[in-house]
Amino acid sequence: MDTRDNFEQNTQVLEVTENAKKYLKSTASWSLFFAVLGFIGVAILVICGIAVMLMGDFFGVDLGYMSFFGIFYIALGIVMVFPALYLLSFSQKTKKALVDQDTMVMEEAFKNMKSYWKFTGIMAIVIISLYFVVFLAAFILGDLMR
Repeated sequence: MDTRDNFEQNTQVLEVTENAKKYLKSTASWSLFFAVLGFIGVAILVICGIAVMLMGDFFGVDLGYMSFFGIFYIALGIVMVFPALYLLSFSQKTKKALVDQDTMVMEEAFKNMKSYWKFTGIMAIVIISLYFVVFLAAFILGDLMR
């Protein structure tokens, strides 16, 4: 069964008012802004990662640490591409759905917004968990150093 057929058979009517369309258009514009900032941040992270690795080699600093930080920055840049892509896709599809009055495209736009927030939530959990592990390790190592 086609998704559109399934949509038409199982959907209740949800009316989107003109004010709601204005809010969606504004949200799409801000999402585009943050997507562009995200891509700029990715570029900065990757450039800094490469620079850190090259500086370590140029100044004769221990390459183990410099390479680690350089690779870490590059990897972080790669990870941060995904939320920027989700926001960009949400922005583009929302604008298209509003112009074309296409419910299926709007559904795809919301799917991207859901993916953005899911990714952001998982990253928040990972970062909080890392904070906990680092705090615990510092506490244990601090106690062992006495």
